[in-house]
Amino acid sequence: MPKLLNRIVSFLLLCSLASSPAIADKSNSGVPHWSTDLVLYGFHYRKLGSEPSSTVKVAASENVIAVGIQNPSATSPIKPPYLDTDDVSLVLFDVRTGKLRGKTGWTAISWFDLFPTSQGNFVLHLWSRADSKAPEKSGEKLVLVSSTGEELKRVELGRVVAAPVPGHPEYEEWGVLSSPSRRTLLLRQPGPNGHHYEIVDADALRTTIEWNDTGKEPVVVAISDKNMLGESPSASGRDDKVSNGKGILTVRAVDGVWKSFLAPGTNWQFLTDDVLISLQEVGQPNWGEANSYRFIVSRLDGSSVLTKEIQRKNQYFYASTPMQTSPDGRHVAAVINCQSVWWLWRELDMVPENSTLYVWAIPNAEQVLSVKLRSWLAAYSLSPSGSWIVVADENTLKVIPVPNKASIISKSKN
Repeated sequence: MPKLLNRIVSFLLLCSLASSPAIADKSNSGVPHWSTDLVLYGFHYRKLGSEPSSTVKVAASENVIAVGIQNPSATSPIKPPYLDTDDVSLVLFDVRTGKLRGKTGWTAISWFDLFPTSQGNFVLHLWSRADSKAPEKSGEKLVLVSSTGEELKRVELGRVVAAPVPGHPEYEEWGVLSSPSRRTLLLRQPGPNGHHYEIVDADALRTTIEWNDTGKEPVVVAISDKNMLGESPSASGRDDKVSNGKGILTVRAVDGVWKSFLAPGTNWQFLTDDVLISLQEVGQPNWGEANSYRFIVSRLDGSSVLTKEIQRKNQYFYASTPMQTSPDGRHVAAVINCQSVWWLWRELDMVPENSTLYVWAIPNAEQVLSVKLRSWLAAYSLSPSGSWIVVADENTLKVIPVPNKASIISKSKN
């Protein structure tokens, strides 16, 4: 009887949430603008020192927003590691109204990631690790979910369980990269003798190309539907430790050969099939000195499209998230973390920090939106059209219009 009562209460609560719109701002006709409290949908937030907060990730299609929420289950141990006792829920909202469209979930998950696809579906990368002393029990899978929460396909990912190699873990999890168009995923798993790669159709979870490298080739760190960016390891580093910033960058067509990428700097990723972008810290100032970021747009041959300095008075930029792009190549978003360098804070030996989400319009890198965040761990996703962005900042989910001041970069004449 208590179980039946709990089910009835849960059903009534779900119906109530589905019929209750989020708090909307009607001042922007035609463009969604609303917010809601994720605590209503399973988010757990505690003060520092108590049980862990939820981990949240978001993905936007033109009509639906997907929010992934990871929480320790009721059987989770008090102390870390939490292993695979977490629960992951996927909550789906209507873009226009903020109403609940569906909810699904998985148990026994250690970690997850979430990707939107070009056809309005969503792909979850779920990883479970039962015991760090028993890597053979680890497992990963990709799950394709529709805009209503229906599981369309599930693919179990193979695992590498090798004999111990000095400095090399017994089990290496898969990395997943998405193209700017959201049509293509690249799966990458390192092993003791090189990497295994698969190029996957995101809306079918169907492998179209797969190959193994020798361990001496560049490691793929970014992809578009037609091209790949690779990074060769430094002389002192292993190829599985490359992180787009410490080696020599190269580019190639998916079915081509590696060529040098001549643009300067690091942290490059694709904006379109043949255009790349990077957000790079300029200089290494002493503590208490302001610095800047450099926004760079370049073609595959290294020819520059744009270079622009981003600077804030009395601010030290010390970290930024990877850039996210809209599929049409018109907008770019990233979170930049800053510290104040005002003289009074130096005297007090205090360092106030702040995190801000920025959206820039292409091709001039004009800042069209900035949003102050409570947490540097905020998740965000641009809509396919780039006309709005969804932000999950701690327990608050916001849909914010993006002013349209962008245009498309013309293709190289070569």
